[in-house]
Amino acid sequence: MSVESTDLVVRYTEERAVLFHASTRTRVGRVKDPHKAVRMMKRYASKLLFQFRVVVAGKSSSQRTVEDRIVLINATSARAALAKARRIGKQREYDYTNNDGNRVYVELVGVTDLVSLDPECLKDEVWYDIRTMMRPMERKRQLVPKDADLSAINLESQRS
Repeated sequence: MSVESTDLVVRYTEERAVLFHASTRTRVGRVKDPHKAVRMMKRYASKLLFQFRVVVAGKSSSQRTVEDRIVLINATSARAALAKARRIGKQREYDYTNNDGNRVYVELVGVTDLVSLDPECLKDEVWYDIRTMMRPMERKRQLVPKDADLSAINLESQRS
């Protein structure tokens, strides 16, 4: 019997579980407790940068729209999470024809950050960024947008 869990494949025998990387099928190790394999997984958040490359008359413009995506990943290590983030990014590339009849290619530029979420984040947290700022509470009006300017609120009000 085998169970797949994001980056690991666990093959069960009568006395132990053998762990393999899902993509390469290389053996990671053995554990006597089959549930330990699942507990070995850690949560990561990867920040993927995509570009929207428009081809007009056979040429791509230099100025391009880009998109940052945060993707949650379960993996046994940061390196495994990075490999999985790159695979996910490549799988999410696509192309289409825009309203002007030009091809648009949505392409992964790369992984711009990878954050380990365990144990720093709670289960419902997906990203964190710690940095130094000058008097953030005193500058709250400049730093924190009005509710109506938040992306999801703004989009919903445009649709209604």
